[in-house]
Amino acid sequence: MFATITLQNDNLLEFLDAIFVKKFLNSCKQKDTISDFAEITRGASPRPISKYIVPTGRPWVKISDVTSLTSPFLSETKEYISEEGIQNSRTVEPGDLILSNSATPGIPIFMDLEASVHDGWLIIRNLKMISKEWLYLYFRQMRKQLVAQSNGSVFNNLKTQIVKDFPMPLITQAEVDNFQQIVAPIFGDLKALHHENIQLKEIRDCLLSRYF
Repeated sequence: MFATITLQNDNLLEFLDAIFVKKFLNSCKQKDTISDFAEITRGASPRPISKYIVPTGRPWVKISDVTSLTSPFLSETKEYISEEGIQNSRTVEPGDLILSNSATPGIPIFMDLEASVHDGWLIIRNLKMISKEWLYLYFRQMRKQLVAQSNGSVFNNLKTQIVKDFPMPLITQAEVDNFQQIVAPIFGDLKALHHENIQLKEIRDCLLSRYF
């Protein structure tokens, strides 16, 4: 069952990627920059972070929480941060789009829970004309180009300004609106598959704990 859901998820994402490339990237001149369409801010980290990690509390999003995800959505984290740590971090809400900018940079993800993010994440909000879904798919297509502009001797770091200045296709509101009508239901299906997968894992874990 898990394999079937993963396959469905992959097929839907491939379909979305193909539509996006055909509509916006093929023979499309790049003129604008991402900062023309979105507000980008960096997360923040209390130091030393080990002082603020607690057994339960506010979810604390690490890069490792998303590197193996096949879904566009993040619903759980492995670690939690204390109330004191929250004050020195940045809060993200369900529906927010974030982008990794260190260690494994260029991964876009939709938040499916309230959490705190450190300075290895960029938070994308206040979009104009484009939708979060549009930008998510653009980041997927442009990840190699973005990472190529990152720097760092040990880990690649994708500076906030690099993302802000990254070129965007020249698009119209009508094109984006039409695209959104097509992709919004598909992202709804992806989210439903994501939640179904979570429920199945919970059932599996419950059965394993009961009988083994």
